[in-house]
Amino acid sequence: MARLGDSEQLAAVGLANMVIMLLPYSFMIGVNTALETLVAQAFGSNNLRQCGLYLHRAIFIIIIIYVPITIALY
Repeated sequence: MARLGDSEQLAAVGLANMVIMLLPYSFMIGVNTALETLVAQAFGSNNLRQCGLYLHRAIFIIIIIYVPITIALY
């Protein structure tokens, strides 16, 4: 059997761990997917400065998204 006492407790811990790991990751994947299309367009027009601006904006947006998620999950 499970070491926590019963299998329901072990299932709850596993589910909580999955939610805590996947929730922030899904937001990061969403922002990076949007970034991928914008950077491809800027790179195709040979505008490397715009590529850098998109990168820095995406990093800023990810930080803004992660702060409330971190507080909520804590």
